[in-house]
Amino acid sequence: YFDFTTLFIYLLLVIQVAGVFVSTAGQFTSGYGIGFLGPFGSDMQEQFKMSSDAVTWVASSVTLAGIPGCLVAGKMADIMGRRNSLFICYILSSTGWLLVTLSRHSMVFILGRVVHGFGEAMIVVVTPMYLGEISPARYKAVLVASVTVAGWGGNAVIYALGLFLPWRLCASLCVLVSVLGLLCLLLVPESPPWLAGSGRNEEAERAFIKYHGAREVMDFQTEILGAQESKKEISFKK
Repeated sequence: YFDFTTLFIYLLLVIQVAGVFVSTAGQFTSGYGIGFLGPFGSDMQEQFKMSSDAVTWVASSVTLAGIPGCLVAGKMADIMGRRNSLFICYILSSTGWLLVTLSRHSMVFILGRVVHGFGEAMIVVVTPMYLGEISPARYKAVLVASVTVAGWGGNAVIYALGLFLPWRLCASLCVLVSVLGLLCLLLVPESPPWLAGSGRNEEAERAFIKYHGAREVMDFQTEILGAQESKKEISFKK
């Protein structure tokens, strides 16, 4: 006897967990990257023969690259969708951390910092939107708060790991986290409210069921109307 109901429940759980991981992994690597030179600044200075001023610029390269990342992320998420935007974000993040991990020259190291900083700044903007739109109403506040916890957690983890691990190994950890985030995006659907706001109601309903189950489908009608009205208001303002 094969219980399809139990299988569906497990698949629903996998999709929900993947959705949360997609939303928190990039926040984790963002906090991790901002604090990366805390435990390794002297190592970088010695290995790459950098002055103290150069180390300061390397440390700030993540946040400097993050400013334009934040500016473009919101518009990109509205045009391309939350999920598609996160694909780009995680590709940038994993590429940047890979450059950092394999760098043998200071300029490659800085380039890696700039690339993952730009990508993770976009993640910081897009993931609260995405997680807020896919979360059940009763858990929304806790789940959206988890992205902030992940960011601060990443900052704390890099200082802890820096006590006993070499910097390249620590950098490679973020390559793994970013790639896992990218793979999890293959499991999750697009944000139902974004799909509804784009007039793709059937896709939106299927995505809603994957996140919330068929029993909650009545709430989907309210969500569709809300998303479409919001889209109309934005278009009218334009």
